[in-house]
Amino acid sequence: MEIFTRPKINSYLLLMGILLFAACSDSDHDSNKRSEEQDSLLRITVDSIKSQSPQALSMINRGMNTYKDSMSYYEYYVLGSLYYSLASKADSVKYIALRTLGFANRQKCHSKRLNTLFGQAYEQLANYYFMFEMNMDSTIFYHRKAYDYMLHSDAVHNLPDISANMADAYERENDMAKAAQWYRRSLFIADSLKMSDSEEATIYLGLAQVYLNLQ
Repeated sequence: MEIFTRPKINSYLLLMGILLFAACSDSDHDSNKRSEEQDSLLRITVDSIKSQSPQALSMINRGMNTYKDSMSYYEYYVLGSLYYSLASKADSVKYIALRTLGFANRQKCHSKRLNTLFGQAYEQLANYYFMFEMNMDSTIFYHRKAYDYMLHSDAVHNLPDISANMADAYERENDMAKAAQWYRRSLFIADSLKMSDSEEATIYLGLAQVYLNLQ
């Protein structure tokens, strides 16, 4: 089952900073809010992908076909990039991430929800260059873009993972000082978000390895 169905296309007008937000009406902002049901189903779908459930791909397709607006469509569509990265299908990872960015860049109003979409797409591009190209410069570049967008998103709970992934890239580059810096940032954010000890455990392990490398 493939997920490359034809998405709906919206018009594009790029505005910057405060002027961009000022150009959006209140109704535009309201339409960019995700319902509790949508939040719940998205999280369940992400969990199914990370656990490599046999139902993960069908859940992505079901989400894409359930909601009528383009934003919701792409919120599930971009999850295909995560799915295929775990399945080691490099071309699909990059294709989906770039197509998602194409959609996001065509939107005339930026919102926290759209920033989440940007962040997810950039993070998957970073993972593509880390896993399949072994290109740490591109990996770090896209992790940073993902971090910056996610910092102003409605999914800040993703920031510890992005920061830890950035640390992994610096560790691969043998830049242990920056690796430690990003692991500590990951821990600080996780603590601020009151994440569980089990969620922080892998970050501590990564930081410990960096300290061992630094002796």
